[in-house]
Amino acid sequence: QTDDPLVFVHLFKPFREPVKDLSLYQTSYSYQQHAKQGRILPLSHVVQSCHLLPKFGIAADTQWSSANI
Repeated sequence: QTDDPLVFVHLFKPFREPVKDLSLYQTSYSYQQHAKQGRILPLSHVVQSCHLLPKFGIAADTQWSSANI
């Protein structure tokens, strides 16, 4: 038990090689028995955050707007 605030953390697979044209690394969710993995941890265990960008396809979804995503 802890007095620290708790955080939910999504688990991801280790980075693969960077994409040649972008020099950005790729990752994907970690799954176990077809379910995304996550953990509840004390906030004091978090060392740093990581911002991830989605891999978009060739065409943008024209239905997306700042009001609905």
